[in-house]
This record gives sequence, structure tokens and C-alpha cells, in this order.
Amino acid sequence: MIYLRFFWITFIFLIGFVFVRPFIWIVAQKKSWNHHYFFISKIWAKFFYFCLGIHIKIKWKFEPDKNKVYIFCPNHFSYLDIPLLTYAIPKYFSFVGLSELGKIFLFGYLYRKFHILVDRSSLKDKYRTYKDSISALQNGKSLVIFPEGGIWATDFPKMAAFKEGAFRMAIESKVEIVPVSLPDNWKMMPLFEWRKLRFCHQNIIFHQPIITENLTNNDIKNIAQLCFETIQKEL
Repeated sequence: MIYLRFFWITFIFLIGFVFVRPFIWIVAQKKSWNHHYFFISKIWAKFFYFCLGIHIKIKWKFEPDKNKVYIFCPNHFSYLDIPLLTYAIPKYFSFVGLSELGKIFLFGYLYRKFHILVDRSSLKDKYRTYKDSISALQNGKSLVIFPEGGIWATDFPKMAAFKEGAFRMAIESKVEIVPVSLPDNWKMMPLFEWRKLRFCHQNIIFHQPIITENLTNNDIKNIAQLCFETIQKEL
């Protein structure tokens, strides 16, 4: 049964991606078309979960303002976090992720076109990513940043320590931080343990935003800790 589950989830992922890839490639050709990527990627995510028969329960602890830009900060325990966030977030956004994602066959080119990648081994590239992220926020695009910096937790569901980048960006840009709890993905698809793959309903919780107006870099550690505690209590 586990092999059938693994085959089915891989098949559905690839079929959906192959179907939408030509449309994504088209909207990648002109910057003025890029915003259409948001709707195409949501169609792919909805197709993915529909075919798996997985119910998604989305809980908002605040009313999101369609005219506001946010930095969404979720925990990161599974590769399924990306499709789930794509499914649930109602605003045009970009992921800020590791440069390795841009090297994946077929997927990498499109990821590079619409998202912001960082090579953490290069100080110069980290600075470039920071500036690109600030520019995206100033141009009205929300961001999803995994504050753990990747899947580094070793004792799920306890998160790894947070990096400061997302909080520094939020303070500089005066953008609200939305802590996001993803309590179930690691149970469905544990990292490097595909033999434990199982289908289960998914929950995603968007917490009250952390206001950054009037804060300074001296507040980074405090808001990072607040964000950590807010996410962790729902895991």
C-alpha cells in the first residue's frame, strides 16, 4: 500500500505540473504577465489536493487586508509545505527559498522566475536576496519566508531556531509578520521517511500579525521569539 501511495502522490504532482507548465512558461515571458502565475499555481495546488482526497482546513485568526503586504512566517517540516501554502494564501506572493530549488529539473527554471532564491554559502548572495526581498515588499508583493531557514528540525514537532532575516526585513519595510502554523504535513510526509507516507487532512493556522511599525533592529530578537512561540503552541 505504501508504494501505491508514493506512486499516486508523485503521479498527481507531476501530471498537474506538466499540465500547468506551458501556461506558467507563457506568463514568465513578460514581467507584466507575472501576476497570472499566482492563479495558475493555485489551480495546480487545488488539483493536487483534490486528487489526493485531502481536506484542507484553513483558520484565520484575523481578517487579512487585501491591500496590505505581509511576510508570512511558517514552520518548515515537510516538502508539502510549499503546495499547502500555495493553496491557502489568498494574496500574490513569492517564496524566499534555498538556491537548490532552482536547480531541480523542469521545476527549477520556473521557480527561479517567480520566487527569490538565496545561496546561504555566499555573503554576497545573501545580501542580494535581502535587497530583492525588500524591493518585492515595496512593490506590493507579499513574501513567504521560512524563519528556520530550511528543514532543520530534528525533533518534530519542535522547530529549529529562527534566523533573523525575515524579522529584519519586516522592521526595515514596516511590514506586518504573520506567524503560520502547519501542524500536519510532517505526519503525512515525514522528511526522508517516505515509507511512513500517509494521507491525512491538513490544517493551516494564520495567527494575528505582529506589528513592526515603530520597531527597530533592537527588537528583532523579541519579535522572533514571539513569532516562534506563537507558531509552536499550535504544533
